[in-house]
Amino acid sequence: MFRTMPHISSGTLRTFICIKLPEEHTAALAKWLSAVRRTTVGVRWVLPGTIHITLKFCGEITRTTVDKISGMLSQENLGGKIKISAGGVGGFPNLNNPRVIWTSVDGEVDKLEILRQKIEKCTSMCGVPSEYKKFSPHITLGRNNSDRPLSPETLRQIKITGISLPEWEAEEIIFMKSVLGRGGPTYTPLKKFVL
Repeated sequence: MFRTMPHISSGTLRTFICIKLPEEHTAALAKWLSAVRRTTVGVRWVLPGTIHITLKFCGEITRTTVDKISGMLSQENLGGKIKISAGGVGGFPNLNNPRVIWTSVDGEVDKLEILRQKIEKCTSMCGVPSEYKKFSPHITLGRNNSDRPLSPETLRQIKITGISLPEWEAEEIIFMKSVLGRGGPTYTPLKKFVL
């Protein structure tokens, strides 16, 4: 669930930087999630209101660090709008026994990677640990509730209800605050940056 932009309070905030999907794309994924939620077991599916593409997970950082990163991103040439599409269903490390179930992000992924590198530069200069793993742009759909493989029926249901989202243009990135709760996370935009 996304909330409106608040004034940032003191203390630490759990944060990440992301791209939100257009409403019609989020609605299409919500419909897909509703269908698989009814017919699958063993998966904790995301809430439609939390759907996004993560570019950088910053973790717990101070308000001062949020302000520094925001200042740097405001000054950075972020490279302009990015054409994105998404489709298919996969899993990390694989779909048979996934930790995470996702849909792949396609389109101008080279521009997306350049944007991610610029964000990484700004966050690391402000003390946020760098990530060295290969960037695999995706939209998280769910998480396996155990370390066991998915049941054959769950796999079948996931595979037969395919995903294909038409191309759109990402026009902004969002610095997001995340508060974990029993009903799932709540996301609040802290700052938006035009691409």
